[in-house]
Amino acid sequence: MYRKIPRAFMSLCLSFCLLGMMPLHASAWGRDGHQIVAGIALWRLQQLKAKNALNNISAILKAKPEAPMLRQPKDLFAASVWPDDVRGTDEYSFADNLHFVSILLDKKNDPKDQDKYDKNRDCKASSQNPKVPEGVCIIGALEHYSNVLAASPSKKARLEALSFIVHFMGDLHQPLHTSEDTSFTNHIEKDGKKGKGDRGGNYRFIFYLIEEPFVSDDTASCLKRPNACTESFSNENGEEERSNRKLHAAWDKYMIRTEMNNNPNRGPDFKAYGTDLIKSLQKQNLSAQQYAAIEAGNYIQWAEESHDVAEKHAYALIGPKVKISPADNEEYEFYLLNETYRAKNIKIVDGQLIRAGIRLAAVLRRIFPDA
Repeated sequence: MYRKIPRAFMSLCLSFCLLGMMPLHASAWGRDGHQIVAGIALWRLQQLKAKNALNNISAILKAKPEAPMLRQPKDLFAASVWPDDVRGTDEYSFADNLHFVSILLDKKNDPKDQDKYDKNRDCKASSQNPKVPEGVCIIGALEHYSNVLAASPSKKARLEALSFIVHFMGDLHQPLHTSEDTSFTNHIEKDGKKGKGDRGGNYRFIFYLIEEPFVSDDTASCLKRPNACTESFSNENGEEERSNRKLHAAWDKYMIRTEMNNNPNRGPDFKAYGTDLIKSLQKQNLSAQQYAAIEAGNYIQWAEESHDVAEKHAYALIGPKVKISPADNEEYEFYLLNETYRAKNIKIVDGQLIRAGIRLAAVLRRIFPDA
């Protein structure tokens, strides 16, 4: 997008509507959400005139790595989505399980009980993944790459670390990247046995913004409006296929995309959306103490907070109902995400994007403090 950080800041100012003082298991938030988080972090760093952090970011992005880097990002927006761009490749397959932490919901799924992170259960170190000895989860990854970014002499390692931190701070604030409901057993594993857990909502199939399938007992009703419960995608051969819509993806992208389409202040892309969120922050005119309260804490506390949001809001579902999916004409349990759910939870999404951006800026300032 932009080749130099100074230009990135100028373009950010223009794209985010000259905001006064400024002059962004599946990928969390999708590309739009991650870039919004990166944009908010850049805005916050500029607002604070955090020169050391800004200068280090610029130098890291402009430096030529000692060895070739797969799909090398050239700006912070590209860095924010780079870990998903290289996901599944041989070189970075070790990072596949670093995008989330499976903090368990309590057996009763009681939102009044604060579920806690357990390192021995949720983030064990693994001999199969020696690159991240702090633990194979997003918390271990953030701890590891914070150290790498602060101390490594390698230009490539620092660029990778910066990209992972920007991306994982977004992932950490997507509530379903911090949750696992082991009471959910409605999926089949490769061995043919019933699986345990919903994988952060990846196994919960949904109807999105539609009421009709739950009015009738007609099990074929999903076939009448397939876009409500399935979406199309191109496979590796370029052929169009369909897959069931998932709760996880609703929080990653569906609600954000709907907001972009419905709200003229937030469309057509992440720049407009980020602009609107920053304007909302400016209108609130938060004090230094209020910002400090948002920035306070550590990766574990932020993960537990995000998990709590998932329990109280993401899992507040209607259903399930058994319906036939047009993806394969098989019966599945579907949950309803209607407009009431979306309108309530898009506000939660906005808050998580803002917190992720502000806290990302705080993390980068802790690593690169000003005198």
